[in-house]
Amino acid sequence: MKWKPDDENSIDFLLNLIFPSGTKESPRDITTLTPFDQIPPGTIYQLSIWTGSKGRDSHKIWGDMYVPQDDWEKIQSSQDREIPLENAIVECRWDKKVGAAGRWRFMRFRTDKEKANFIEVARNVQESIRDGVSKEELVNWAVEIKAGWRQRNPKK
Repeated sequence: MKWKPDDENSIDFLLNLIFPSGTKESPRDITTLTPFDQIPPGTIYQLSIWTGSKGRDSHKIWGDMYVPQDDWEKIQSSQDREIPLENAIVECRWDKKVGAAGRWRFMRFRTDKEKANFIEVARNVQESIRDGVSKEELVNWAVEIKAGWRQRNPKK
């Protein structure tokens, strides 16, 4: 059995910045050193996962990352070097407390990876988040879980 607290269930995404129409800047110019107030208002931090394909269909849009100013400061302090945000791999967690249904929030850059999580991995994590079990629930069920395991695996 594998269990993680809600705030540690995460997906590694490919990040793309979508600027409002008429913006003169390029998403490729935004890095971890860009001041928050220089990011065009209305920018969408689009998150995609890897489909296993190559070329144009290699990634599928999964959602957006919520980036308030305090999260931007976390992004800026997360690395000791400048990182362009466009096409970066970012690890995000689902924050149930933001918005009506929750939002993806930045955890860290995955500079050790070249691809986002595979679509099936993302689906499994999403299901785990949706069906999450709290630490308290797990502790309360521990005796029953152990008894069930012993019943399925009797000593020989």
